[in-house]
Amino acid sequence: MLIMALVSILAWDLAARQQLDIRRTSNLLIYDQALLYARGMEAWAEQILLRDAAHNSVVSLSQDWAQHLPPLPVDGGTLQGELVDQQGLYNVNNLLNGVAIDPGEMKRFQRLLEVIELPVELADALADWLDPDQDRRFPGGAEDQEYLVAVPPYRAANAKLRSVSELRLIKGFTAENFRRIAPFVTALPERTSINVNTAPLPVLLALAPGLKLQDAEALVEGRGAQGYRDVQSFAEQPTVVAHAAELGAGMGISVGSNWFLAHGRANIAHLSLEFYSLIFRAQNQIRVLMRTQGTL
Repeated sequence: MLIMALVSILAWDLAARQQLDIRRTSNLLIYDQALLYARGMEAWAEQILLRDAAHNSVVSLSQDWAQHLPPLPVDGGTLQGELVDQQGLYNVNNLLNGVAIDPGEMKRFQRLLEVIELPVELADALADWLDPDQDRRFPGGAEDQEYLVAVPPYRAANAKLRSVSELRLIKGFTAENFRRIAPFVTALPERTSINVNTAPLPVLLALAPGLKLQDAEALVEGRGAQGYRDVQSFAEQPTVVAHAAELGAGMGISVGSNWFLAHGRANIAHLSLEFYSLIFRAQNQIRVLMRTQGTL
């Protein structure tokens, strides 16, 4: 009887281990399948961007790259995705010009915070995170001394953001504040202009201090489906002419873009894989500079 009991326990244990191995192998195969679909969507995005670059001198929301890819049936599940023009958003790394904070960009970022009803002091904390010194800005700045008392402790980066999700590490950027600002900001490795053909209303409102909601709406209406053909046609808009002094000579705007974000989701069996690819396009050449899963 004892031997039979031991044999039964051993057989049950072996069966359980086998089921666990089968499930583990199945999960790995499903994950690999989802990852291949993600790479496939990335390749699709690259081809769309190259094709649009060959036929269009500007970047606007009427072009093929801007069309959302609805859930498509694939073997074992569905795949969906979209491309987002990152130069239609405010690049938080524009704040850092060399080793100093750019005063003009600081004011523009503060205006964006005001537009989306967030405390303007968040700009101080971000500037301290970017600049190389340990001098705390007033009133909302934060340097190492604030972050070293956190659990776990850490230091200010004193460098450009590698990802926009890094904002969550900065003083004042709570989960709610980050949720509100995330649709309007990006973190790119170089200083960029704002594409007025793809910028959402809050980003357009942040261009100059005197702009009102109706002004930004007029700019959106003026660009139409095809967008402004060049910066000059944007500058000739009555709203822009009226605020030319506030916008400044350079204005920091464009009608083209080099940076795009491919965002997709593969739902395979019981697995949902969300993925992002940061794509750089210039002179009919394309490169993927960053890939992440789950979040940026």
